[in-house]
Amino acid sequence: MRNWTSFSSPWARAWDGHEVVDLAVGRLALHHADENPDEVLAALGPEESAESLSRPSARAAGRNEVKSLDGGERELRCLLLVTAAGGRCRVRLRAVVVLRCTQRLLFRLKRFDDDPDAKSTTRLGDWYGNLLRVGHRHALLFIAERSRLPVLLPVRAADRLATALPAGVADTLTAIGIPAKAIEQELAQMSPLRFGMTHSRSLLGSLTEFTRLAWFDFMTRRDVPLDVIARELAEVPLMLPFKGEAASAVTRRLFSVK
Repeated sequence: MRNWTSFSSPWARAWDGHEVVDLAVGRLALHHADENPDEVLAALGPEESAESLSRPSARAAGRNEVKSLDGGERELRCLLLVTAAGGRCRVRLRAVVVLRCTQRLLFRLKRFDDDPDAKSTTRLGDWYGNLLRVGHRHALLFIAERSRLPVLLPVRAADRLATALPAGVADTLTAIGIPAKAIEQELAQMSPLRFGMTHSRSLLGSLTEFTRLAWFDFMTRRDVPLDVIARELAEVPLMLPFKGEAASAVTRRLFSVK
């Protein structure tokens, strides 16, 4: 089964039994293990020894034990093989998707915790969210960190984001031509959800622009479904940071779809 991980761009792709050839990815993985030792889950293979690895994080990863995930969190499906100091360590990371929301949306969600260092394991990265209110029509707007792909959800979905957001992402990815298997892999990483405050001015700028465009649609095309508006927003050229590329095109490139 092919698996992938998102430590760097372009994407490092790994298959069970093969080494990752991107050493930059390996360095990032070891750094992550240093900072998050509790997330190192898998052990060295039988042909390898912990003593052959010089980094403390690599030795920690080499313990002949596998820690279980607590709180019902699912582990990341990808298996990253890191080359370090002549040995290899296998590192599994917990799957997680981070929703970075405006204060208005966080208040609506009743989420007041914040983890500024949390990072999504999904290919599309964190999702930035805002609450739209235009007359009697309220909606949730989310955009993907790495492609600005927009997703619009009815405001009632705020109480079931764990299922509603992945479903909305799947519909949008399908609409722009992403293969079903790639969508399935992306959705597998979208649990559990973590919440936090926004911290990127660039993403906030994109979110504000999409909010204005959606607001205009809400005012002038009141009967148009939210998913249709989202697909139209995905075709809007983005001068920053994509030099005129639309979010749909950037997303297809991330998924290696022409």
